[in-house]
Amino acid sequence: MVSLNTQRQVWNGEDEGTPTKAGKVASYLKVYPNPTNGLETFEFKLPCTDAEGNLIIADMRGRTMGSYIIGTNADVLTVDTRQWGNGTYLYRLTCGDKAIGTGRFEVIK
Repeated sequence: MVSLNTQRQVWNGEDEGTPTKAGKVASYLKVYPNPTNGLETFEFKLPCTDAEGNLIIADMRGRTMGSYIIGTNADVLTVDTRQWGNGTYLYRLTCGDKAIGTGRFEVIK
């Protein structure tokens, strides 16, 4: 199950993106819960308005578990990991050819 929410979210005390001197909004990425046993949520702000984002999740062997195209107005993606095995998974969020964020999360059942 993949769920895209295109409505703007407000996070308590979190930076929603800071305008830079050029007037662009800085990017951010928040991934939770970690560890997860079911649904992993990715909250983000893409800095590019003219290109779609792409989230790729891979296991530690380099096998792609999921590749998700993210529209320019999306800011939340929920990934169903219930069918995945226990272990560490790596993710990379890009916008055009620019890396927005990388990291890892654990699936523990």
